[in-house]
Amino acid sequence: MWEHDIKTDLEIEKTHTKGSNDDCYKIKSTENIITLIEEHSGDLAKHKSSPFYKQFDDKIDMWENNIAKITETLEILMVVQERWQYLESIFGGQAHIQKQLAQEYSIFKSVDLTFRTEMTRIHKVKNAYRSLVEDARDFIGILNKLNLDLEIVQKKLNDLLSAKRANFPRFYFLSNEDLLEIIG
Repeated sequence: MWEHDIKTDLEIEKTHTKGSNDDCYKIKSTENIITLIEEHSGDLAKHKSSPFYKQFDDKIDMWENNIAKITETLEILMVVQERWQYLESIFGGQAHIQKQLAQEYSIFKSVDLTFRTEMTRIHKVKNAYRSLVEDARDFIGILNKLNLDLEIVQKKLNDLLSAKRANFPRFYFLSNEDLLEIIG
């Protein structure tokens, strides 16, 4: 059912990046998939308590595993997407930050390319199971690497902003976005 049902498609939208104004895809909402996962998890639990469970135990266990993989992958993907959007708005439109954090900008460009490529792939497939589990060559591993790289970049950005605040104490009262605008 998950492989071909339109109800299991991810809600993906084509949008423009804030920084560079390029086209990109992002997950719009996960509500429908989460609801479906909860329903199917409940159904699988009912089937497990059935006296006929032994006849279908392989399939039930396989689908429990697949649902767990979809859930885990989707959670990591949403974290990566949120971090990517934040950092893209900074690195995509502010050349002075690109220069001040040249090494981190290089890491971000690599993450950006991989993230956009994977989101284009997901957009083409749309189906949650196929795009996140079946067709995705170690997608969880890719997402974990992207997340780690984005954490490194964000930490260095925060370190830069902390240094600016240390030099000018009045900057402590500004949000990161306002401070970036001022030092730009």
